[in-house]
Amino acid sequence: MRIKITQIQPQKRNKNRVNLFTEEGFLTSLSYDSLLRFHIVENGDITEEELEQAKKDDTLKYAKEQAMNYVARAPKSQKQVEKNLEQKGIDQKCIEQTIKTMQKYGYIDDAFYARELIRSYQKKLGQRAIRQKLRQNGIDERLISQLLDLPEQTQFNAARKIIIKQSARYRSIDQKKARQRMYAMLVRRGFSGEIIRKAMEEENFALYEEDMD
Repeated sequence: MRIKITQIQPQKRNKNRVNLFTEEGFLTSLSYDSLLRFHIVENGDITEEELEQAKKDDTLKYAKEQAMNYVARAPKSQKQVEKNLEQKGIDQKCIEQTIKTMQKYGYIDDAFYARELIRSYQKKLGQRAIRQKLRQNGIDERLISQLLDLPEQTQFNAARKIIIKQSARYRSIDQKKARQRMYAMLVRRGFSGEIIRKAMEEENFALYEEDMD
């Protein structure tokens, strides 16, 4: 069955797309590239099969454009890109094709993303918190184990810097409460108890046994 296109109308909000109409009204929207590729013109016709293929090609092109725009701002994991495309209403098959293409050309690389996230957060979060962030963003557990192994000195230095920066907040409260709150804050940031105690002792913010009661 052939479909007659009675009108092609440019979209007002997106200059790269047009709306197609038949005698019955609105049919679908396509990009100008699809119009050229499938030779769609006003008062011309197209088969249902050709129209479906044009829509699929158009959706895939749109998905790739959106994914490229998304990863251009900062490295993203595969899961983050998939979620972003899902939120834009793109079907699963197009998402899978887009991901494969992006991975093929290196625009999605979970190992690179994981390294960048670790580098970015190692001075302000403990290893446990960084691991959780990687998990939340879909990084495979085996890859996390391979890449996330922060030296104890790096974690110690990070905890110390946080203590120095945050100390002023606790000067006006009871010393015992101050130590407890500092310890709790560092735990929330993913540092181990051993690292926290060493860093607090180094900065004369030591946690005593009675503080743990």
